[in-house]
Order: sequence, then structure tokens, then C-alpha cells
Amino acid sequence: MTADNSKYDEWILNLRKSRKLHSLVENQLSQIVSKILPDYIPVSEVQGLAGGRNDLTLFEYSGRKVLFEIFASQSQVTRDLRILDKTKAEIKIAILIDKTADKKVFEKFIRENPEDNYPYFFIRELIDKKLLNDTAFKLLEIINKDDNFKIQRYLKKKYSKESFEKFFTKENVKFLTQNDIDNQSISLEKVLITAILSKFLKFGIDREKLVEIGKTLSHEGMLEFQYERMFLGLSVFIYTDFNGNLGFYSDNELQDFIHIGHELVDPYVLLSLNATLKEIIEKYYTGTDLKFSNNIRISSGMSTLMRNEDGNIYLVSVPNETVQISILTPLGERDSNGKISDEVKMKYLNMINIE
Repeated sequence: MTADNSKYDEWILNLRKSRKLHSLVENQLSQIVSKILPDYIPVSEVQGLAGGRNDLTLFEYSGRKVLFEIFASQSQVTRDLRILDKTKAEIKIAILIDKTADKKVFEKFIRENPEDNYPYFFIRELIDKKLLNDTAFKLLEIINKDDNFKIQRYLKKKYSKESFEKFFTKENVKFLTQNDIDNQSISLEKVLITAILSKFLKFGIDREKLVEIGKTLSHEGMLEFQYERMFLGLSVFIYTDFNGNLGFYSDNELQDFIHIGHELVDPYVLLSLNATLKEIIEKYYTGTDLKFSNNIRISSGMSTLMRNEDGNIYLVSVPNETVQISILTPLGERDSNGKISDEVKMKYLNMINIE
């Protein structure tokens, strides 16, 4: 039996009748708490100081306690409220039987303590898998007294899958929809754009900031051009500050930004298209017509520039199986035809020390 089942309320009431409901709730709470609050140890049926047993108490090493009291029947609401009122604990939380199963419990719970009512959860929130993430955030918000978890819950609801689709459809961004899956009209382009946008969303980037990236990726021929660059052996990155600056650069091209990086005050993000495409192909692609290798054949070299009073010194790391090293001399040391004299060549060769 699950919370999605149409007979859920009947199941809950049968558990209450057989006196098994409290044990179910205590076990569910203990499992959730063990995952999200490992510093707290849950203990059920602790003898309280208010004439009854506490249903579940969390004990932290510091001595801090969190008390849960289960409200499952109307006749016990007054007694259970007294236990919450009298028992000493830093945080007190009520767990209520669902209103669809027995609305009288919730009504009495509110009516008997309308001014300083305790934070509460419904049993369904501890059982329904679709609600567990939201429940975890609520518990963390209440117990840790951290409003950041409320913000995360809000963002999660605001940026649900449905609103994601509606928003980017309105912005004319290509991405994978449920209709594409149902109609078997899945394209690599849509899957890749969806994967890129999803990664940024999970990173915490506001979706309004992703519109330009989505539209740019959706331009006709844009991704085909990036595919060609990757197939040639280039390592290609999305480079953006989510504020108007956006580019698709190989690591060679990124050197220009690295060299002037000390003058860039805004943060930038790099996302590897090679790694994202490889992830999609390895996890989801079952065809044989797509030829892709993540072996980078054209890459920027690893070097270190040190300046001193006498000039510049470059330290260069040479990869294994290197067959040729070319030195590009300054334009000012070439003749009018762009030729390099033997004297200039020897000058640079004499600078080389191999260690």
C-alpha cells in the first residue's frame, strides 16, 4: 500500500484500528531523520514528564532534543497536546492523521491551541515518495531553524518539470518533451540542449539566465558546428557569465581569456560539451551511426611563463609520444616576406634546456 493508492485513507484507518499506525509513523520518521540529520538519534516511546509516553524523540550529542507527537484520533488530541506542552524539548512537532481520513483530528488540534499551535506534518507526507524531498526540507527548516531550506522548497516547486517545459517552450528553446518521448521523435540536439540546461539549473542558475544559452544552442546549425569541432579532436566549452557574455570555445581559444583573467571581475562558468555529449551517448544512445571519440587531438599546451629583469622564461611540459615541437617567433624578428633567418632560428634553439 502506498500514498498514491486510491484506498490510502482506508489503509490508514485500518492501521489505526489495529494499533499499528504509531509504529509505522515512528519507523518512517526514524528513516527520514537518519538520512538528513545524522547527528540526531531517534528513540521511540520515551517516558515523558507529562503523564504519558512521547511517541518519538530525537537526541543530539549536545543535549538538544526534538519531540514528535502523533495525533491519530480525536479523543486523544487534548492528551497529546498536554504532552507537547509539558515535555521539555527545543523543538516540538505534531504528526497528524490526514484530513481525508479523519478531518476531526486536525480541526480539534487547531481549535484547542489556535494561538501557539505547533508545526505539523500529515502522515501522507512521510509515506508518499513524491512528497519526501519536500518533507525533508521542511524538517531541516524547522529543526535547524534555517530559512534556506524554505527557499529551496520554493525553487523546487517553481521550477517543476511542467513549468520548465512551459517556460522554455514560450522562449522558443528546443528541448526534450514528454511528447517527443511518446512520439519517438527524440533528437540528439534536443537531448543535449536539455542536458545542458538541466545541469545549469541543478547548479542553482535561475532559468531566466538560461534563455540566451538555450536560444543560441537552438539556432540552426549551431550544434552541428560544435559536433564537427569535437569530432576533429577539439575540447569545446560553453563559456558564460549568464549576463550577456556567451561563447563556445576550444581550450586553445580559452587561453586568451585566461591570459586576461586578472582583469575580469565577474565570475564565469565553463561546461564541457565533450563530456556532456559523451555522458549522453554512453548512458542513453543505442544507435550505431553516431561516431564520436572523446580523445582530444588538438589541445593547448601546458606551460608556465616567468618574467624577470632579463626577459621571459617559459617552462613547457611535453606529453608522451611527442614527435615535433614548433616555436613561433615574434613577428618583429621576421623579414619583410615573413621569413625567419637561420640566425633567429639558432637564437631560439640555443635557449632550450631539456631536463
